[in-house]
Amino acid sequence: MSGRGFATGLVLAVLLAPSPAAAGKGGVAELAPGPRTVGGPAEVQLGVAATAVFEGRGATPAPPAACVSVTAGRDPVTVSLNGGGPQLVTARSGRALCSVALRSVALACAAANKCSAGWRIDFLATSLP
Repeated sequence: MSGRGFATGLVLAVLLAPSPAAAGKGGVAELAPGPRTVGGPAEVQLGVAATAVFEGRGATPAPPAACVSVTAGRDPVTVSLNGGGPQLVTARSGRALCSVALRSVALACAAANKCSAGWRIDFLATSLP
């Protein structure tokens, strides 16, 4: 895996909007685990101005290439990879962000309300052992 920076390795993919029938307790669409899932799926409840940060333990020689899938509940959330700029996930929708060297994921409420988000982390096929 190359040592390219986060900005050059970021790939955005839009997921299908979750159906209301698949919503969990916080109005968040439930994400099912896949064959490459290494974190989650789980739902996080965030207070106003709160941030949830998930950090890896540091892989050798470099962190793995991975994608983070995020679904927002009734209110929008932002997701940041590796301390980069926040990307908006609009209410009741989903989004995936990928990095060639995923080290951390931060989720935060995008509005002045409490919010909830579903998340899952999957290795890319090229980063599997």
